[in-house]
Amino acid sequence: MSAYSRPNSPRPNVARRVPARSRLVALGLGLAIAATGCAGAPGSGSSSASATGGAFPVSVNNCGRTVTVKQQPTRAVALNQGAIEEALALGVQKQMAGTAYLDDKVADKYKDAYASIPVLADKYPTKEVFAQAKPDFALTSYASAFSDKAVGTRDELEQQGIPTYLVVLPREVVNG
Repeated sequence: MSAYSRPNSPRPNVARRVPARSRLVALGLGLAIAATGCAGAPGSGSSSASATGGAFPVSVNNCGRTVTVKQQPTRAVALNQGAIEEALALGVQKQMAGTAYLDDKVADKYKDAYASIPVLADKYPTKEVFAQAKPDFALTSYASAFSDKAVGTRDELEQQGIPTYLVVLPREVVNG
């Protein structure tokens, strides 16, 4: 079971805090609600959907780089368990073009939503399979997804017009 699906997790219920029209902005940029790591602590310059009112473009500092999303993503791809469950918690499965690298069962409350999203690969998809999904946003909990051996580097994806976001678990969730 992932850290996100633990019943006593200190993680806030993000889906209730983010207005429906801003959920994908939250997915792409406001994940700082739950992810402090590289994104920085709240108030450290991170943007969120609630702060921007869902307006585009939106930019945020994510792991030392500025990520700008020019318009609301409609074909997001989540590249591992943590990112998948973040997206499902936000209820944005209809805006997702695919998932990959599920290494545990999806929490029961997300099973139906998960079943509605194409699975691109058991592990990281190849660059070709990733491109065939026509993603307009990519997120992952592990930097290894954004490499030449997986879907491509963050620079390569940015040059293709695909913003990337690295979801980082807060230390208190990781360390328990």
